[in-house]
Amino acid sequence: MSIARQIIRFASICDREAQKLNYRLVKYITTQTGSVQMTSPHQDRTVIVVGEQHYTPLGVIRSLGENGIRPIAVIVNINGTKTASSSRYIRYCKEVDSYRDAFNFICNNFKGQTPKPILIPCDDVSVRLFDANYDELKDDFIFNNAGQNGRIAHFQNKDVLYKLAMKHGLNVANVQKISTDASNIPENIDYPIITKPVSSYTGWKQDYHVCNHQADLIDALALISPRADEVLIQKYIEKETERTLEGASVNNGNDVFVSIETRYTYSLPDYYSMKMEVIEPQSGNTISALRNMLKEIGFEGIFEVEFLEDVNGTLWFLEINFRNSTWSYASTKLGMPLPLIWADGMVNGAFHDVSIANIPKKYIAIAEIPDFGQRVMRFKMISPFEWIKEIFSADCLYFFNAKDPVPFLSLCLFFVRSSLKKLLCGKSSSKQNL
Repeated sequence: MSIARQIIRFASICDREAQKLNYRLVKYITTQTGSVQMTSPHQDRTVIVVGEQHYTPLGVIRSLGENGIRPIAVIVNINGTKTASSSRYIRYCKEVDSYRDAFNFICNNFKGQTPKPILIPCDDVSVRLFDANYDELKDDFIFNNAGQNGRIAHFQNKDVLYKLAMKHGLNVANVQKISTDASNIPENIDYPIITKPVSSYTGWKQDYHVCNHQADLIDALALISPRADEVLIQKYIEKETERTLEGASVNNGNDVFVSIETRYTYSLPDYYSMKMEVIEPQSGNTISALRNMLKEIGFEGIFEVEFLEDVNGTLWFLEINFRNSTWSYASTKLGMPLPLIWADGMVNGAFHDVSIANIPKKYIAIAEIPDFGQRVMRFKMISPFEWIKEIFSADCLYFFNAKDPVPFLSLCLFFVRSSLKKLLCGKSSSKQNL
């Protein structure tokens, strides 16, 4: 057996043992205390986290678990990792093959419970699924909603959302919707532009392209057309950085709480920063406009709002994510766990005794695994040694957690196995070609 195959086998064994260790740890804690420490008023209410094997649901699970709630996790297996499902804070995990399976599992097992279970969707697909079935779910669950079937999906359409943002005074770069048929490209387009999907769909993140002239746009449309019939083209603005607002709303969007603002610390040509400074929300007029937007939508849920900051310091509205985002775990670390704050607000009808925590200056959060891939491996912006120093000095990490180590270890072992398998496949192909 080759050394590489031995390493793959060893990594697989380590992954299995890590899962067993995680199970034994949770079992021990339950035996000793009856549960992970239960301090929340929602300890008697079922909380269900829905998402993929990704660090967004992992952050929600940790936000709940660190505050006394051990949720049920319904995880759609797509990428082969155990990023979310291996957390020690999960009370029960159901892994499924599709979002429809997730929906059926939830309805078949939790409808009719008293008190109503709380559903926390962690991606756009699960948000749209619950939104499309609002009438079926509203009497049995608490979940992100806008008061009627399909209303969130309506505002997930960026063309609709941009018009709403402009109505309430936010800056939106010139945008138009065009066909992905390259023979119908409008004349007099003011280049450079950036293509954006009209709404989320499978593979939508691949459909952002900066186009400096028509030839670039023709190439971009050829890539986009297999997935979508229409696309947005928007005036490309040279950015200094990007900012986000993390928050939650209840009472049909009439009560809004924004806990943190993040400011990205570096820019990439085709991706977003994985390192950010977390600050107290600064943009008073922007937040006022956001409140009015959420009120008009009637949105109840956790949300994130994204802005581009240009070289002159002007903020340009990008989008609202009508769900908990990855970055909200930094809010939890600062004592403002948005999943619990939102749940309290939904149960009580409004936010009570909620205030912005004191955020230390230069509070840094890093999504360390993709950050390493982008800044160290791909763009070589810093050395591995410099990167390690930054990781040790960071205030919040989105993957590694000393109290919940298995998701990080499991993901690292997955990457080791995947890399070695690619290496072996490459060697095998080379031999065949010889």
